[in-house]
Amino acid sequence: MKPYYEHAGITIYHGDCQEILPSLPVPIDAVVTDPPYNVGFVYGSYDDRRPEDEYLRWLCDVWCCAAYAHAKNILWFWQGIRVANGEARACLPSGWRVHHLGAWFKREFAGDLWKGGHPAFTWEPIIWAASPGDVKFAGPRGGHEGRDALIGNSSRHDRDAKGHPCNKTLSVVKSVVGWVEAGTICDPFCGSGTTLKAAKQAGRRAIGIEIHEPYCEIAAKRLSQEVLEFT
Repeated sequence: MKPYYEHAGITIYHGDCQEILPSLPVPIDAVVTDPPYNVGFVYGSYDDRRPEDEYLRWLCDVWCCAAYAHAKNILWFWQGIRVANGEARACLPSGWRVHHLGAWFKREFAGDLWKGGHPAFTWEPIIWAASPGDVKFAGPRGGHEGRDALIGNSSRHDRDAKGHPCNKTLSVVKSVVGWVEAGTICDPFCGSGTTLKAAKQAGRRAIGIEIHEPYCEIAAKRLSQEVLEFT
């Protein structure tokens, strides 16, 4: 299995994460990711409007693949209504549990154009799921930086991530990466490479998997630019 990109502890694989996760040459410690939400975004190589039960089974299969690859923690951004419906727990591998629920408050853009039948979206839940056993929090203790409600500008300020329809904000993802003790972080839906960039800046090894090759190229370019920035 040949990497699409590999440099300084960061690796990107182009392909289906369900196929690649069980075949990774090294174990992973934690997953930090932003999976498709099944709300109709145009991603290029993925159908983002599946029947809901099919979508949830698919996501559960991905988390099971991550557990098979030795991950002990899975942290992902998701939709609040699915969390409220208890679907997060139903997506987890057998024996896993929801350890904590955090939130990303979108300070600058918070669904201001929303015209639906409820208040505008202002935040997204961050689910921290863990395998059986002790869970260690590696982030700061107390103070603003030690809180689970993360505040960040919209991702359009991460100008080097242009070309992806819904990339996450780098500063927010970097905080989530810092929550867990993990030698190797994995993002099975790495998109424009935000998790990989956050992991690298935090001094972590990281593996990204992306099914749409143009996004692999965006991620590789972002990481290559970072090599130039730090040399």
